[in-house]
Amino acid sequence: WMWSLKDTGVTGIVFHNCFSKQQIDYFSDYPVKFSYVDMPTGHNSGLYRYELYHQFIEKYRKFIDGIFFTDSTDLEVLKNPFTSKQFDRSKIYLGSEPHTKDYQNLQWLAKGVHEYFELLPNPKFAKSILFNAGLCGGSVESIALFIQRMAEECNKYKNNAGFQDMPLINILAYKEFADKVNYGYHVNTVFSKFERNDVSILLIFYSARLQNVTSFSY
Repeated sequence: WMWSLKDTGVTGIVFHNCFSKQQIDYFSDYPVKFSYVDMPTGHNSGLYRYELYHQFIEKYRKFIDGIFFTDSTDLEVLKNPFTSKQFDRSKIYLGSEPHTKDYQNLQWLAKGVHEYFELLPNPKFAKSILFNAGLCGGSVESIALFIQRMAEECNKYKNNAGFQDMPLINILAYKEFADKVNYGYHVNTVFSKFERNDVSILLIFYSARLQNVTSFSY
């Protein structure tokens, strides 16, 4: 991830509660900033991160032109999205899976979220793409409201340690932001295929996590 930032001219920010000054100094030659976060006790880190994103945008919005959020560093930037001719400032960019939201295969997403369960059999959604919460971004004017809404929805479940953000991001994308979402192979490569190409403008997903480094916490 850090190597790819250096190659593409993109600056990265890591929200964490685990790195020492010595560890952070090790990455001083990379275009990466570290932001320490006190994680509230009993909160689901995967959901709480959207509150951090929302707070970050609200605090630094006048300094932000475009931004992408990812849930880990198990990916690589292929191209600078903000300088690509394909980048549309009016769109919200979301990661997506190469399969559709099949009612039988994806009932695990509906667990605890009755609203999503109701969407699955609906013909409008049954054969639609599954959005992946590991990637979202765009121009700040486009992504700010989406992140705010994600923070509001995630806040309802933040004390549930086993709950995931996947159903929530799909509900919002399809019900509130369907006309603004941009996704597909030009956004991210196929999950865990380790692909490199000249088509995808944003990210390549990796299945492997960082080894011998403390996991990121939000």
